Amino acid sequence: MLRHGYLRSPVYYREYTIGTGSIQTRGTWIMHRPEHPPDFVLYYIHGGGQVLEALEGYRHVLQVVKDASKVCVSGDSAGGALILSLLLELGAQADNQEGKGVNASVRGGLTDPQPPHLALPRMATLISPWVTLMSNLHYTSKSDFLDKRTLWRYAHEYAGESMVQQQPASPGNCVDDALWRAASPERGYFVIFGEEEVFAPDIEDFLKRQAKIGVEVEGQKFDGGIHAWPVASIFLSSTEDKRLQGLRTAVKEIRRRMPEWGTLNGDKV
Repeated sequence: MLRHGYLRSPVYYREYTIGTGSIQTRGTWIMHRPEHPPDFVLYYIHGGGQVLEALEGYRHVLQVVKDASKVCVSGDSAGGALILSLLLELGAQADNQEGKGVNASVRGGLTDPQPPHLALPRMATLISPWVTLMSNLHYTSKSDFLDKRTLWRYAHEYAGESMVQQQPASPGNCVDDALWRAASPERGYFVIFGEEEVFAPDIEDFLKRQAKIGVEVEGQKFDGGIHAWPVASIFLSSTEDKRLQGLRTAVKEIRRRMPEWGTLNGDKV
């Protein structure tokens, strides 16, 4: 209804088609003050895309904002997996160009052997990321609305038999500590997940692995929460405070790690 003019959006937004040739994707810019250059960009991926599309979208964001330190990459569920795949690709590009020994085959041949290097974002905020497409750490939760066997079927449809247990399609299968360090945003990761969700053990394992190699990482587990709880709670919780608790937690952490955010527009959380 917004697209056809029946309703008016309370914020400015504009839809874009990004990329050329066989690698094109669509995205939406939502801007508080479109007349001013952005002092902060949240590059959010919900899912339903491919790694090269995520990379193309990130390239577009950097062309607009001109400064990767103003960017927080974020995503939920499959979108969280795409963000991790994107970061692994950026880390591999950086290491290849700096001669640190990460082989191009680590990326699975996604891009040219010497692609233009894109700077890493300031931080990543992930909501219930699908870290590993198929993992024995996934468990059948009595509370969650997701089922691991159905998820594994979707994983095969997304990545195919040859890539379903390989990076970058399945980020959690990457065991190269040097690559993970190269892929880490400047201020690391903030990850929100629910105690009762299918992915909870795999997410906790990811947090431990990142902390072990010296990456700045913090997790927020919601007691009794299910998959993508900050999103699900908007519809399921009974009070405004509970509905917004997860989102406010994410915003607070983003502001802490990106102190420049809001200095130009004076916004409050």
